[in-house]
Amino acid sequence: MHTEGPVAHAALLDALNDRTQALVDALAAHDSCARPRRELLEFLSDELIPHIDFEADTLYRRDDQSIGLLVQALEVQHYVINLLIDEIAASDDCMNNAVSASSLVAMCTARIQQEDHILLPALHPKAA
Repeated sequence: MHTEGPVAHAALLDALNDRTQALVDALAAHDSCARPRRELLEFLSDELIPHIDFEADTLYRRDDQSIGLLVQALEVQHYVINLLIDEIAASDDCMNNAVSASSLVAMCTARIQQEDHILLPALHPKAA
């Protein structure tokens, strides 16, 4: 079961940050990036992708005109997040993966802030 809100999102972002930092650390130390890349891809496949897909299938499908533009912006972010994940999966280059993973952290941070501070509060009165 997927949970929403600041606590769940903070844990997800912390895990993404940790895996990205491991990749960056390997690059900086001139070590192999194979293991941190594999661990990042496993996390993305097992945790992040199911989470954002769940959100897209539930939160973004509500028929509420007041959040329409925000939902469109979040859908664009969803698309960019998937592009970054595809880039990491397709490349064995450590520098490319570190840059893509860092960009993914930035995109997910922006998305989480929008969801937690704009989207979920806007939807909350509808659920009450």
